[in-house]
Amino acid sequence: ETNHSQNPAMQNAFTNATIPDLISDLNAYTDPEISVTVENEGVVPTPGDYEGTLNYTLQLGPDSPPFGEWNWTLQGQWSFSFSADETSGISSWSHQYINNVVGGHLLTATTPSVQAFPNIPLAVQDDASGSHYWMDFSAASTTTLPSHELTFEPVSNLPIALPFTPGNTTISFSNGAAIALGNFMKEQGTPALNMRAPITCPDESIHFIVEVGAGQFLALEWTLTRIAAPLNTVPASGSGGGGSGGGGMEGMTLPISDIESDVNAGTVTISWASEESDVSYTVEASEDLMTWSVIGSVTSTSTGITSFVDEDAHSERSLRFYRVQFETP
Repeated sequence: ETNHSQNPAMQNAFTNATIPDLISDLNAYTDPEISVTVENEGVVPTPGDYEGTLNYTLQLGPDSPPFGEWNWTLQGQWSFSFSADETSGISSWSHQYINNVVGGHLLTATTPSVQAFPNIPLAVQDDASGSHYWMDFSAASTTTLPSHELTFEPVSNLPIALPFTPGNTTISFSNGAAIALGNFMKEQGTPALNMRAPITCPDESIHFIVEVGAGQFLALEWTLTRIAAPLNTVPASGSGGGGSGGGGMEGMTLPISDIESDVNAGTVTISWASEESDVSYTVEASEDLMTWSVIGSVTSTSTGITSFVDEDAHSERSLRFYRVQFETP
């Protein structure tokens, strides 16, 4: 419009009016501090195998009668795993104590055994934040979890005189592992002992602290990782060289176990596992993973490894991908 600045009037209009107006429209964005909120909720849970942990630290030790000043640091870990499809699954939980340290007037704290929970039902349920896997602990025997026994030494500075000289005093304390699990149920679950698995943020940790008061707290950290696809899918696999590659697809496509490239001979040998003899396979190739062409077929002669040799592997192309499928009648 300015004829490359050769039209002075139009250039002045741009310089003195148009450009300042455009810049003024951006005033709302001049603050370099930007806050971004990302919500991971609402994602449909992905079927597969999951592993996770719930680590906890229980720190207790008030300075109060009748046991005087004392401290107790209890650390443990719940390990769990589950396999699930789009609707349900089974979760298995086990417990391990990591640390049990006492001090002050607290002399000892027992470390009781904690039962495993091998059959916790899993179901997909919807709530206000989206669909999640929920673990149902309502049928588990959580009431059978043992209690710690805390043993305190005699305290002389009691607020009132006792009619006898106390010895070491032993009291029961609700199981620390159950407290940790129960508090996470409270944070991520319902009063009916249904606990939500935060599938929508795998490979992340969720950390929070329950304040008990007077410097006491319960710290919890939950991690969850999806470790495998569901059983009805076949992952891609293979190795290669000389501009060749291997891959697999869901359904009837088989995983390629090995690819060997012979640059001198101009061939590529693709191998895969065959569970039966006299089974026919179709080998396809692609240069873009979108358009596939049949390049040959082979019939297994026995169980074990079946191979196909691509004689045209090293023509003038940069990449070649392979897949193997059961031959369609």
